[in-house]
Amino acid sequence: MKKLVGVIAAAVFGSTLIGAPAQAFSLAKGHSEIISTAASLTGIPYSQLDCSAYVRKVVKEAYGVTLPRTADAQENNNPLTFTISRSEARPGDLLYIKRGNFAFHAAIYAGGNYMYDSAVPGTTTAKREIWASGNQLEFKRVRIIPNS
Repeated sequence: MKKLVGVIAAAVFGSTLIGAPAQAFSLAKGHSEIISTAASLTGIPYSQLDCSAYVRKVVKEAYGVTLPRTADAQENNNPLTFTISRSEARPGDLLYIKRGNFAFHAAIYAGGNYMYDSAVPGTTTAKREIWASGNQLEFKRVRIIPNS
């Protein structure tokens, strides 16, 4: 079980949370949990879980953290997450596809050029290739501390 800490502190202190780098708050163990959860929730019709609802459900089940409802709200000014570069991204990080400053698609980064997502009506949640590139992509990491 994980617990969210310092959401207000995270909003106030930015990338530093109570004197420690934000990167310290999302560890490999948590990443494997989110990937396992994402994989276990494949095959669900888009009509039951759109992209942001899928990411929200995966993060809630893996970390116990409730993200906002829409892809844009999850990505934009969300104190529960912080931005990372693609080179820093690890499987289990969050991936948003943007048009300008608006995030219109949410996914779980699976590594390489793959993501877990709920694509479009008529499809199911699945692991698939990332279909956008460059400045359309925004990678985020959830702020968590594992319990000892």
